[in-house]
Amino acid sequence: MARSATTGDVARVCKGMANPIRCRILQLLRARYCNVNDLVDELAIEQSKVSKHLTVLANAGLVRVEVRGRQHCYRLTEPRRIGRILDSLVALSGSQHTRSKS
Repeated sequence: MARSATTGDVARVCKGMANPIRCRILQLLRARYCNVNDLVDELAIEQSKVSKHLTVLANAGLVRVEVRGRQHCYRLTEPRRIGRILDSLVALSGSQHTRSKS
């Protein structure tokens, strides 16, 4: 039986998604596995910053690392669920943006 999420669990996931760079990382990982260098190239930010964001995402339970030889490849823990959350947030932010212009 799966345990119920606590408010702390929900807050960790929200924190993981509460940064534009982390949201972009999730979008990139939605499309494919990436190593840190792939993400550095895509995001055009320092490796140390990418690593810090990946740590937050891992602590939130959103990404996991797989070691392949000398490379650490990152992927979403639950691609379908996280994808639906991202889609919902995009739709919500679009509707909020539309309403604020009215």
